[in-house]
Amino acid sequence: MAGIFGVVSKKGNCSESLYYGIDYHSHLGTDYAGMAVYGSRGIERKIHDIRGENFRPKFQQDYQKMKGKYGIGVIGYDIQPVVLSSRHGVFSIVVNGNVANLHEIVEELQNQGASFAEVQPDSSISPAEVLAELISRADNLEL
Repeated sequence: MAGIFGVVSKKGNCSESLYYGIDYHSHLGTDYAGMAVYGSRGIERKIHDIRGENFRPKFQQDYQKMKGKYGIGVIGYDIQPVVLSSRHGVFSIVVNGNVANLHEIVEELQNQGASFAEVQPDSSISPAEVLAELISRADNLEL
């Protein structure tokens, strides 16, 4: 299980709200945590291994440097958020869930020439990166 949190700020910087929102979910994950904020400098991403440590001290200085109106974050068992540059632009994604046929999707995408960079410590492919790859292959991002 993981905890995810997202913020859209109309007034300005969202990073402090994102920081506290992710921390609120600390009981849902104990391995990795990450934040991605979109602002004038593009997407800024920070990920830390938090095994045996608390979320707040690991991200205290990071969130204070991140500036943007849009942010997503996660605390859980996978290394996320994933940032991907695609024909639709640059985007960041977090995932909380089980992709039942993940191995089949990965194999099909690799047979089509896809490569995956966000390999987890156990050598598995990140579900977030697989879903980001599927999004990037869509004709458009409309529902």
